[in-house]
Amino acid sequence: MTIKMLLTWLAATIGLMVGITFLFYKAEQPPTNQAVSNGAKAVVDITSKNVGTISVDSEQTTEFNLSNSGVKPLKVLKISSSCNCTFGQFIYEGKESAEYGMHAPSGYLGEIAPGKNAKIRMIYRPKIMPVYGAVTRDLYITTNDPINPKLTFSMSAKVE
Repeated sequence: MTIKMLLTWLAATIGLMVGITFLFYKAEQPPTNQAVSNGAKAVVDITSKNVGTISVDSEQTTEFNLSNSGVKPLKVLKISSSCNCTFGQFIYEGKESAEYGMHAPSGYLGEIAPGKNAKIRMIYRPKIMPVYGAVTRDLYITTNDPINPKLTFSMSAKVE
């Protein structure tokens, strides 16, 4: 092999490695501001509520606001929960979804139009999994927001 061929082969190999590195680096980058500004954007005003002291035989319900400040529809892809005693519902334009939870997560539930609001209802039924004292339960909402794809809502209480 001549020196000219060796240098050509070396330059091509280095060029190929730089190109592959650039492609992998580019693929791992977070969405740009342009991509974010052209998509859905989930906005919540509050993510946790303390409902005080409740009876183990009671049912506690609270609601959270979920808005879309983006320019494309915000898709609610899934609702699930941290415990078999906790359930969630998606409420939009007067329509309520079924209840979904840990062992019965939802599939696609719908979308919130840009500039519109929905409610997420969280339901806690302590008698299903009786625990006494300070308790916190979580509800998980999966969306198509590229910056905030998984939202967590929490309810805490003292169960007697």
